[in-house]
Amino acid sequence: MHKDDAIPDGAAYELRDLALRLGVPERDALYEPLHKAIQSEAVRILRRKQSQRGTTTVAKEILDDLEEMIMDGEVEVGDLADELIVARTFAEAMTLAGQDANALGQGDDHADMDH
Repeated sequence: MHKDDAIPDGAAYELRDLALRLGVPERDALYEPLHKAIQSEAVRILRRKQSQRGTTTVAKEILDDLEEMIMDGEVEVGDLADELIVARTFAEAMTLAGQDANALGQGDDHADMDH
């Protein structure tokens, strides 16, 4: 997803900023309304971002999946942001190493190696 630039870098950093600015502990009286606001704003951020260096919109299927994960509480916005940032770093490292980041975990390239 990152190697193909399906989600722009800016989205991850905006999501992280959103979670840091509005996130409060669960015991806080404002937790529920702020949590819902964070979720809604995160979806808005993702839907307005452009992929492939600003030339196309993020694929609808990817957006729908991310929106469902966010709104159903499957993933916290701050955690998603961190995962996207780390994924970008790994994708860049794979590119530098001449590897296909999309092929990670596909196949058993190291299964025959002696340990």
